[in-house]
Amino acid sequence: MSQLAREAGHATPQDVLAGIRLDAARIRLLSGGHSVTTSLDSGISHLGRFAAAYRRRFGERPAQTLSART
Repeated sequence: MSQLAREAGHATPQDVLAGIRLDAARIRLLSGGHSVTTSLDSGISHLGRFAAAYRRRFGERPAQTLSART
């Protein structure tokens, strides 16, 4: 299924799920959640990968999202 999605130029199911998880993580961070807890709650256990994926999707580090809300 993933290969068919890629060949058709669409997001793979894994990409869609990762996007949903990152969107949920952003909501948690904007609500005052801690970045480590937010990463783990979002199903991403490697903090470096979480931060990199978050930055690719939102154009800022998780810490920047936290500091922007105050």
